[in-house]
Amino acid sequence: MSDELGVDPTPALRKLESDILAHAPELTPDLTQSAAGTTGVRDAAPRGNGATPTRDTSGDASEGFTPPTARDSATVDTREGSPRSSGNTATPNTADFGRSTPPDSAGFTSPNAGDTAASHTTGAAPSNSGIAEPTADVAGSTKGGHTPSYAGSGVSPDAGGTIPLGTNGFDSRSTAGDQAGAARFAERREFAGRETELATLTRIADTVATEGLRLVWIAAEAGGGKSTLAQTLAARLIAQRWTVAVAHCPEVDGAPAAWAWRELLGGLGHGADVDDPFGIAREVVAACRGHRDGVLLVVDDAHRADSATLQVLRQTIAWMRELPVLVVATFRPSEAGAELPATAAALISVTADRLELAGLSDDGIVEVAGSAGLAEPDPATVELLRERTGGNPLFVRELAKWIASNGPRDAHTSVPSGIRDVLLRRVDRLPADVGRMLRLISVCGRGVAIDTLLALWSDAGAADEDQLLDAVDTAVVAGLLRADADRVDFQHVLVRDAVHDSVPALRRRRMHWRTLSYLESLPRPDLDELAFHAAHGASPATTEQAIAHVEAAARARFESGFRADSAPLWRDAVALRDGAGHDATPADRACLVAALCALVTALAHRGEVAEARGRRGRALALAEGDERLVRLALTCWRTPRIWTTRQQRLPDTQMTAALSRALPAATGVDRVLLLVTAVFEFEGNDGPFALACATEAVELVRGIDDPEATCAALNALAFMALGPDLKDRLPDITRAFLDAAGESGNVAYLAAAHYYRFLAYLSRGDLLAASTEVTRALETASSGRVGELIVVLSAFDAVLDVLRGDLDGAAARYAALAARLSAAGLANAAEIGLVGEMVVAWFRGSLAHLAEPLAEQYKHAPQTISWVYVLALVDAGREAEARVIAERDHEVSRDFYWTAMSAFHARALVRLGMRDRAAELYRELRHCAGTVAGLDSASVAMGPMDTVLAELADLLGDPEAAAAHRAGARRVDAEIAASLAALDAHR
Repeated sequence: MSDELGVDPTPALRKLESDILAHAPELTPDLTQSAAGTTGVRDAAPRGNGATPTRDTSGDASEGFTPPTARDSATVDTREGSPRSSGNTATPNTADFGRSTPPDSAGFTSPNAGDTAASHTTGAAPSNSGIAEPTADVAGSTKGGHTPSYAGSGVSPDAGGTIPLGTNGFDSRSTAGDQAGAARFAERREFAGRETELATLTRIADTVATEGLRLVWIAAEAGGGKSTLAQTLAARLIAQRWTVAVAHCPEVDGAPAAWAWRELLGGLGHGADVDDPFGIAREVVAACRGHRDGVLLVVDDAHRADSATLQVLRQTIAWMRELPVLVVATFRPSEAGAELPATAAALISVTADRLELAGLSDDGIVEVAGSAGLAEPDPATVELLRERTGGNPLFVRELAKWIASNGPRDAHTSVPSGIRDVLLRRVDRLPADVGRMLRLISVCGRGVAIDTLLALWSDAGAADEDQLLDAVDTAVVAGLLRADADRVDFQHVLVRDAVHDSVPALRRRRMHWRTLSYLESLPRPDLDELAFHAAHGASPATTEQAIAHVEAAARARFESGFRADSAPLWRDAVALRDGAGHDATPADRACLVAALCALVTALAHRGEVAEARGRRGRALALAEGDERLVRLALTCWRTPRIWTTRQQRLPDTQMTAALSRALPAATGVDRVLLLVTAVFEFEGNDGPFALACATEAVELVRGIDDPEATCAALNALAFMALGPDLKDRLPDITRAFLDAAGESGNVAYLAAAHYYRFLAYLSRGDLLAASTEVTRALETASSGRVGELIVVLSAFDAVLDVLRGDLDGAAARYAALAARLSAAGLANAAEIGLVGEMVVAWFRGSLAHLAEPLAEQYKHAPQTISWVYVLALVDAGREAEARVIAERDHEVSRDFYWTAMSAFHARALVRLGMRDRAAELYRELRHCAGTVAGLDSASVAMGPMDTVLAELADLLGDPEAAAAHRAGARRVDAEIAASLAALDAHR
């Protein structure tokens, strides 16, 4: 009565109402609808300013949340399960987005990338989500961290204006103003069960006015209460004159790239002409300026974020570091892909906390159960709810509904263990027309326009509009749908998934195709939506039509700058072509090769190296005999590279053979791109040829007006300059690369150029300047590159521990990095772990315990590990075996690990007393005096090169040179100590 009529009944009437609902839960009012919307779609016409449906907040039971505005506070109840708001319904227009120029790289504000211990809230469950640990000091301190930082004022994009409340096309009005309403809202009782977490969030919010932007991650599985907690925080902050806005990541496939931010900006009245990540970020920053009381930005369901959404998140945070902004990101740990932990690690410097939501308290369970119609459950029922649900709010609510209807005995034995079965049981109890209608909506996605639903309903043979509206009303009352005047949506994506997956495959495919046919008849159909239904609805007879839709959407996404996010569409295109047998005729084969090559480029942008190499190999095999297609396959890896893409750096004979055949006849840009490919295929195996290819590529691009080819050539030369042959030119080459990348406007190459500048500074031992460059690389990197850079930074944290003398800390960091890479399925994870053990063992004085794992590595890639293996055998007392391998005189690869491997080489020769070879190596290593061996790789550090030079000089009988080198080693140690102090002070 209170919710529906605004009347507070007497205690007796409240009990009667509760008893009625306990016996007839289907009468429970749909608390997720506004007063105008609860009667269903028929009566959803706006009253006054309109009626806006909101969500059930007993868990994450819908697509994010809609925080209430202050002016609506008199009609808003924040109790769990009872949110209400009313206001104008606004649907953002995302059909037409223009382009905005990214800011100059010099203007990036650089976050501290430090990796410090987590500070968890009491009562929050331990983390196992893979999201990087936050800093312990919410005020911005990074004590104890070892990752290099860069702090600069930077130049934020020009901005102005305000940020009103807007999410998912709902209320787009400003939350600023109407303080009387805000005060009334603040008096409402907050949901029980999350008091500790809410106190933590409020405390962090209090710091942003003086300390600047802070980020909090909220982790919980589906229905765990993430969005409810964020909504409660939003309500509290609105009452304090804060402005609140939401970016909700769509929970179904087929949405345009960066949809969360596009939709948010549409609701805010910003960004109508923006379609690239940097332009979107500019608009968000512009909207957040001018709010002295504070701005809360919620990124809801971040586990569903695409690469573009995460790129906008990183860039927006980088530009808003000084603003009073609190960013709250919610996610499901079990569904977080590799990009989300990488993004979290990149934002560690502004991360104030990460809250892992455990189950509800008993008070919270009682309140959720009451909102579901199970009033005042006894202790035994509360224990049953906890035991069966683990305190998950959504599960509690669904099971409480079941108990209210069927009694607790059935809950012990008949309630399915999974929420999917619970939801399907609810669907099965509804009339057949409702189930058919729900299946139609599920095929369309999370929701659908009423007109579209009616067209599909009629097409399915159910011509009665009233019959459809009755079905919608029934589903709304049952709590499965929410409806407004022209649209219906599932309350939660779990409902949609449960219904969609219950449709038999054959019927589901035909329903998707029927939906596609209808959408094609509309005047301006969305390409992504067409592609989604085409890919899921194609049959042998309609494959060609489906391919046209999927590839059109893939090309549009690729050409708009969202290259990484085009990969799923290109996968669908390749699968469709494979299904149609497009490897048979030359024409079809050419189309299949083109699709595969586009997929390789997209995968490379995502950082999915293993799949990209496999797809490229297949494209090359299909292209055999056609020179044009072979060149296309050989040059389709059109992204920057910061390290090798070959497993264990072993040669790929298919690629090297094809390159050897294609290079002689190639000219112009084709030759440049083939040379660049050759650099990364031959490096580590034929170093001189790879260096020659890089040098020629740079010479050729001087006469070609192609910015991307110029960047690719300089990228290849910078990579080769990490070895000893161009070491003296590394600063100049990386400077030229940075200039070319900046002029080209290609942010991917700009990030790579900053990375190579990072390595150039490390080669000189300048840790502070190096940290500046790597932070800029993180700021400009796309999501695929961020993952690679996070690996580099994780290894570099271990290197800094080594330089500080903290070998235990270094060993732990290397082991943790190897574990993360292994969990991500990367083939080289074990090698990273072995490298860490090698470094720690070097300083501890013995590699004997590594002899066996090194022996296995030596079998597969002797050129990468031979002298480390020799030294391990000597340490293990197996000198005869060591001498046999040493006599083979394996050449150390002249690459980024050359100085580190040369240190092992030198010590092995000294231990074996091999004077002639020691003399030769001493002559070559003398130019490395004054440096730290391996530091220029950013992943290892073997101490001053002068230390091993002194050992070589002793072996060669030159005590004066040995003494000079030892003095040089002490100077290097002192310089590194000073550099570490400067780095720590800069934080």
